[in-house]
Amino acid sequence: MAERLRAIRRVSGRDNGSSWAMWTAAPDRRLRPGVVGYSGFVSRSTADVIRRELPGTIVPMILSFDGPYTVRLDDEAEARRLDSFLAGLHDRSTIVSGGRAERCVQVDFTPLGFHRLFGVAMDELANQSLDLGELLGPAAAALSEQLYAAASWDDRFALLDEVLMARMRRTAPVSVEVAWAWSRLERTSGRARIGDLTGQLAWSRKRLVSAFRTEIGLPPKTVARLFRFDHARDLLASGDPAISVAEAAGYADQAHMIRDFVDLSGVTPAGINDVLDGPGEQIFNPGRD
Repeated sequence: MAERLRAIRRVSGRDNGSSWAMWTAAPDRRLRPGVVGYSGFVSRSTADVIRRELPGTIVPMILSFDGPYTVRLDDEAEARRLDSFLAGLHDRSTIVSGGRAERCVQVDFTPLGFHRLFGVAMDELANQSLDLGELLGPAAAALSEQLYAAASWDDRFALLDEVLMARMRRTAPVSVEVAWAWSRLERTSGRARIGDLTGQLAWSRKRLVSAFRTEIGLPPKTVARLFRFDHARDLLASGDPAISVAEAAGYADQAHMIRDFVDLSGVTPAGINDVLDGPGEQIFNPGRD
């Protein structure tokens, strides 16, 4: 039986007539580490909300009770209208526009966890946001309706446990070698050398790149870059000066870090905080809380 009693964290805020609340919880321990966490989000705003979703190392699935969202890559003009959707690994920001009322559940997966549970070749999702109905068919709308009808957030998270545990029982574990290489990159915040990984696996670089594209979505060098970016963001958020962050995160120098931030996120390291504080654009990444 899926876990029913769990620690659920609630945070909320209110500003100029707008309000929001977020509930976060861990999944059933048997789903970890492939399923990172659950989040529920409710907001009311006086204007449509635009979010710059930064690239990272999770695969989010959003099950919307309201919708639709308008989703586009930062460097593209064309946008898609999506209700419930999922996003593969990205190496650039995504701009997500929602309405004035928003209620949704978000499930955060590792790429390997999503690959196991849903059997998707992850390179098909790289830099893509996909309507959940395209992947799950009518089951996507049915799950959203069940989540909406649930009496509490604990009930919603328990339902997710049950659905995902059922899928896990029908699937085989992911590649041990790719899981090990991913773990090494994660533990070192992207500083592990790709040549060292291939050497310890006794794999060619071409074989590792091909396996990463299938099971993770992006090549190992890009994944290492995303882990380094995540680490640098955490250090900057804690108040560390940019020059020391660049060294601690493994950049050649501060200029290298700035170039990488602009390339990946569209803003400078200092600009990320400006976006967080800005009135018209927000960053909401519950998987990083």
